[in-house]
Amino acid sequence: MTRSLVSDDNADGFRPEHILHAICNDILHCGLDIAEDTRPGAQHVMFNNRKILNNLSEAIIPAEYSTRTFDKAFGPTASKPRIGKE
Repeated sequence: MTRSLVSDDNADGFRPEHILHAICNDILHCGLDIAEDTRPGAQHVMFNNRKILNNLSEAIIPAEYSTRTFDKAFGPTASKPRIGKE
């Protein structure tokens, strides 16, 4: 059973790309508070946040592709696990 991701045991879970989008939105929202802070520490955090956002953005694309592939191959729902062990 997964705690966060959608699965047969967790129908209310999230798809990986939805979690990644939510994290990106949170980082962007928090970044607005420090965007104009010119202190070195704040600028360092902003630099790191841009790197993190880039990495998350690159992860969203294959996550979306996997979801589309999975749904196309196995359908959006099933009475038994659609892939892997039962």
